[in-house]
Amino acid sequence: DLIHLRRSKNRLLVGGDIDYTIVDDDAGLLSYRRTLPGDSLTVVFNISGETREFELARASTFVPELSSRRGAFSVVSSHRASLLPRSGVVLVSR
Repeated sequence: DLIHLRRSKNRLLVGGDIDYTIVDDDAGLLSYRRTLPGDSLTVVFNISGETREFELARASTFVPELSSRRGAFSVVSSHRASLLPRSGVVLVSR
């Protein structure tokens, strides 16, 4: 699905500035944000065997564009979300 999304429409998946926002080996979390003028996208991976919570950027509203499986991503509070084990999500800033 991520390959399909990359090929189909989202120029942020192949271009733009990249900033690694979470790199936590102990928790098994990796997150990066790609930006172009007026556009941003965040990708989060949980490679651990447990559900993990992470902080969302306070300045943006994120909409899940794609997740590795149904129900993998959920909002915990206004600035926190969780991701099921061994899953990933693509969040588009609106």
